[in-house]
Amino acid sequence: MRAYDLESWAGFLTAVVGAGAGLAGLIFVALSINLDRLAARPKLAARAGETLAVLLLAVIGSAVGLMPISRIGFGIVLLAVATPICLVTLNLQLRQGPDSPDHPYWWFLSRIAVTQFAVLPLMLAGLSMIIGKGGGLFWLGAGVLVAFAGSVYNGWILLVEVVRNDGTDLGPGPEVLSEGG
Repeated sequence: MRAYDLESWAGFLTAVVGAGAGLAGLIFVALSINLDRLAARPKLAARAGETLAVLLLAVIGSAVGLMPISRIGFGIVLLAVATPICLVTLNLQLRQGPDSPDHPYWWFLSRIAVTQFAVLPLMLAGLSMIIGKGGGLFWLGAGVLVAFAGSVYNGWILLVEVVRNDGTDLGPGPEVLSEGG
C-alpha cells in the first residue's frame, strides 16, 4: 500500500529535503537581519527557534525516509525526533504565555497551532508507520505542508512585524512627508 511504501514517496521526500533546507536558510537570513530586535525579545527568539525546529523536523524526517530503512524503523525514528520537539516547544510556549496582555489571545493560540499542527501529524505518521494502519506517510505529507506554511507565517513575523511593531525604523509617516519633513 502506497501509504506505507517509502520508495513510492521518494520524489516527495526529496523535494521536502531541498525545499525545507532552502526555507530554513531564508529563516536564518531573516533572523540575521533582525538579530538585535529578536535578542531583546525572548518570546520572539523562542518563536524563531520553534520555526527552525519544525523545519528541521520536516527535513530530518524526510531524509530518514530516503535511507534504506524499514517501515517500522522509520516510524520509530520519526517518533523519536518529533516527540521531544512537540513537548519542548509546547512547554516553552505555555510557560511564556501571550506576548502582551494587550494582544488578542488568539495570537498566542496561533503561535501554538503553527508549531503543533506541524509536529503532531509527523508523530501520527511515525505511530501509523509502526502499526501499519491509520494513514502512514499521508500524515507526514500533511505535517510537512503545514510546517512549510507555518514557517513562512513565522518568517513574516520575524522579518516584517518585528520592525513594524518596533517603531524605530519605520521612518516618517505620510503626514510628516506631506508637511515637507
